[in-house]
Amino acid sequence: MKKRNIDNTAKIFSLDFKKNANVFRFCVLLKEKVNKKILVEALNKSLESHEAFRVRVKMGWLWDYFVYNDKDIIIEESNRELDHFDYSKNNNYLFRVTYNKRIINVDFYHMLTDGAGAIVFIKSIVSNYLDIKNGTDYNKDEKRYCLSYSDEFLNKYDKSSKSNPGLKNIYLFPEKRMDNVNYCYCYTVFVDEIKAVSKSYNATITEYLTALYIYAIYNSMYDKKSKKEIALTIPIDIRKHYKVDTLSNFFVCMKVNPKVYEKKLYSFLDILDIVKDEFKNNLSDVKIKEYLAKEVRLGKHIAYKYFPSFIKKFFMGHLGKYFGTSTTSTLSNLGIINFDDRYVSDIDNVYALVMPGRLQKIKCTIGTFSNKLNIMMNSNIEDIIFEKEFYRLL
Repeated sequence: MKKRNIDNTAKIFSLDFKKNANVFRFCVLLKEKVNKKILVEALNKSLESHEAFRVRVKMGWLWDYFVYNDKDIIIEESNRELDHFDYSKNNNYLFRVTYNKRIINVDFYHMLTDGAGAIVFIKSIVSNYLDIKNGTDYNKDEKRYCLSYSDEFLNKYDKSSKSNPGLKNIYLFPEKRMDNVNYCYCYTVFVDEIKAVSKSYNATITEYLTALYIYAIYNSMYDKKSKKEIALTIPIDIRKHYKVDTLSNFFVCMKVNPKVYEKKLYSFLDILDIVKDEFKNNLSDVKIKEYLAKEVRLGKHIAYKYFPSFIKKFFMGHLGKYFGTSTTSTLSNLGIINFDDRYVSDIDNVYALVMPGRLQKIKCTIGTFSNKLNIMMNSNIEDIIFEKEFYRLL
């Protein structure tokens, strides 16, 4: 691979690349202690068949782009929490691999891929690791991965679709953000139990947890006299919707806004009913096209399109704090993280975490492995009144 253009979403992430909070982690907890030698071999094997991840960034005149990275990957033993990492100290790879006792961590810059693309790579690494460790060789003939790395945003963009303006007057967590801090709180529940509870409310698990999340904010930190809106960003993987496979970013962001400022007191059921309506109305074909059009138009905006890359980054560095105010927080449900049955007995659990941001000071990631649904809260503020309230409600 000589050169690969970055996708539409990665363009936006690239503008604040060195300082951004767009870093996320997958954490695989094994039943036995990690062997570094085997992990190195497994990772190298995965990189042979997933060339999309064997890249480094070069700055182009208008946009950054990817080129092949022929350096060795660095794997370190570390119990460090998820944080920013200096890719120049990582042989310029846009992902980082660490391990500690029974844990394998893989951190990604969002510029490289999204959660769905990262899961493909994680599964390859862990499968190869367990094959080597157990003396099996199921994946010995694993060929170059067939998924495309093209910018599906541009391929599926409908110019005729409208794109709605962002929300205004948004409630943000009032606590002061602490630099280089990422507190993590994990809530694990059995899938069949939370599915039964959600069904009793005639809701999906994602609808139920979204409502619970908003209600916990409303009950704990929100000023009931405020006229500001509690709104969540819900990332939606649209690969199945458009029937495409890609390891590049391919998601859109749905906004859920129950307008809690419109009356003095809301119950959980009030918010859940609104959330269910929002999910029903905002996941139609027309809405998906509108979300995608908004993403593409942002990348094509004249302010981004024609200015040289170094000018864009200069202004983004100074203006970055003004971006991302369109919602209070992000809740991302990655769904079920499946491994082949032959590997499940060697894996204890799989978690997904994300860096909190400048303005979205608390973010939530949900993932399911086996019969365990893991809810991960990441925060860069000291106060844990919201996390306690969420736990109580859950």
